[in-house]
Amino acid sequence: MKSEVCEFEEAVGTASSSGLWADELRKHLAVCSQCSDLRLVSEYLASARLVDDAAPLPAAGLIWWRAQLAERKERAARAMVAIEIMQKLAIAVALVIVIVIGSLWKSVDWSTLLVGAGLLVSTSAVLYGWVRGRI
Repeated sequence: MKSEVCEFEEAVGTASSSGLWADELRKHLAVCSQCSDLRLVSEYLASARLVDDAAPLPAAGLIWWRAQLAERKERAARAMVAIEIMQKLAIAVALVIVIVIGSLWKSVDWSTLLVGAGLLVSTSAVLYGWVRGRI
C-alpha cells in the first residue's frame, strides 16, 4: 500500500533544519500526523548530530588504559587498609609487651624474653607478607 505524500513535507523539513516556522506550518502540524512525525524525526536527528559533534570518543587504547589505572588505584586502596590494620595491630602488641615486661621486670628470664621477641618478629613478618599477597 502506498501512502500519500503531504504537500507540506518539504516545507516542514526546511523549517525543521532552519528553525524558522511560519504560522501556516504550525497550524498544519496540528492536523497532519505525517508532518508532525517528520518534525520529530528531523529534530531528533539534528540533536543527535550536535551530540556527536560535541563529544568525540577518545581512542580505545586510552579508555582501556584509564580502566587499568582505576583498577590499580582500587587495589592500592584496599592494600592500604590492610597495612593500616596491621600497623595498629603491631602497635597494640608492642604496648602489651611493654606492659608485660614492665610488670615482670625484676623476675624476667632474659632468654625466654629473647625467644618470645624472635617469635613475635617472625610472626609479624609472615602476617605482613600474607596481607600484602606475597605469601
